[in-house]
Amino acid sequence: MRLLIVVFAFIAAVTADISHLPSNEYLPPIQDVAPVEAPVSNSIPDVALPASAYVTLPVEATPAHVLADDGYRYKTHRRVVYRRNRRDVSHLPSNEYLPPVQEAPVAAPSNEYLPPVQQAVPAPVPVEVVPSHVLADDGY
Repeated sequence: MRLLIVVFAFIAAVTADISHLPSNEYLPPIQDVAPVEAPVSNSIPDVALPASAYVTLPVEATPAHVLADDGYRYKTHRRVVYRRNRRDVSHLPSNEYLPPVQEAPVAAPSNEYLPPVQQAVPAPVPVEVVPSHVLADDGY
């Protein structure tokens, strides 16, 4: 049964119509483009003015930036700082410097074994048991 399905699939693949798929042949571009006419200018023609009326003075170029004494250009951006409403933090601890707290000197460790110190455990105090409720004569 499987062999029959494989044979039919192979026959269907071989006889399939592939005319709608693109081919690998080179097709040159189509040259049916209409000729473009020269552009027509509707602007006013330029008027020739006398050359002596326009004498341009030589302009000295201003430097784009100024170098510092060490030869580098430093760009600084000035930020506009707006005053904001700030919270009242007077109740918080201040960030002022406080000197370090002097602690008790720690004893240097010794090289000999010392057994742990036995602490006396206090004797338990006897507690008198008191009933939480009183029973009646019938036991309830």
